[in-house]
Amino acid sequence: MNDENKNLQSDEATAKSDLTGELAQQKGGRCEITETEIINSTVIIREHLAAVIEEKGNKSFASIHELLGVILEEFEELKNAIHDNDYQLIHNELLDLGAMAIFAHASLYNGKLDW
Repeated sequence: MNDENKNLQSDEATAKSDLTGELAQQKGGRCEITETEIINSTVIIREHLAAVIEEKGNKSFASIHELLGVILEEFEELKNAIHDNDYQLIHNELLDLGAMAIFAHASLYNGKLDW
């Protein structure tokens, strides 16, 4: 395993262990997000998207209205997780929302939507 993969795994482990938000609280609220952390997050979301595609298939959204419905549903689930103050569920819902946003963009960008 190369150093970059070790760093990604280490950063991912740190992110998973800090789902309670304690690190941000200790640092006084807002803290800088590094480029590596952003890259790690995009990798995690891409992996989640791959799992969703494996489970549900890779057919594009049928319409812009279906796209909106899926995004709104995921957003509503995120709001509920935040209301429940459940950091693991917030993490999961952010993965769902991020994955669906990427899939929606791919559907739209590649002209696969029937308006």
